[in-house]
Amino acid sequence: MKTDIVLPSGNENEFIELGRRLGFEKLIFVYEELSDFKVIESELKIDYCVLVSEKNKKNLVKKINKIKQKGFLVLVKAEDEKFNRFVLERTRVDMIYGLELSRRKDAMHYRRSGLDQVLCKIAKERGKKVVFSLKEIFNPLVLGRMIQNIKFCKKYKVNFLFGSFAEKIGEMRSEHDLKWFVRLLQQKFLYTEKLLFKDK
Repeated sequence: MKTDIVLPSGNENEFIELGRRLGFEKLIFVYEELSDFKVIESELKIDYCVLVSEKNKKNLVKKINKIKQKGFLVLVKAEDEKFNRFVLERTRVDMIYGLELSRRKDAMHYRRSGLDQVLCKIAKERGKKVVFSLKEIFNPLVLGRMIQNIKFCKKYKVNFLFGSFAEKIGEMRSEHDLKWFVRLLQQKFLYTEKLLFKDK
């Protein structure tokens, strides 16, 4: 199912209309608080998600459990390696994003992309999804890490998803942008288009 991830703030209907025109079948609306939710009737499938920003592990678990009890998805932004492992292994989070945004410098012979064999196996076993933000693809360092993480996800069969993370209508990625990104990956890694931009 062709899916985009957006961060609405009262402009849900506009996102739905543009998403429909761009050929998306589902939108994931991400909010920072449960109180921000606005349930919309739509011909597109809409999933509702809360972005949890909490570094204290005990408080993080409490917040995630509260959101899951309400029946919503949970998205967490990646931090350091220990935090990311805890999120994937010990919480009910649905999705994690920003793994490739680590502030650590890449080593001489490998990228510090935030994802490795161990985390991939945990994510696979626990049904977690890795999310990539298309806002970051124009940063060469982040793009290189992102490509490495996509290869990890494919190798270890981890579910992954791309999202525009648009806050304004004009920030949604068009079909042309998505195809451009696919071509870029194909040119570098003979990547298969059929798995991109699909929410399984």
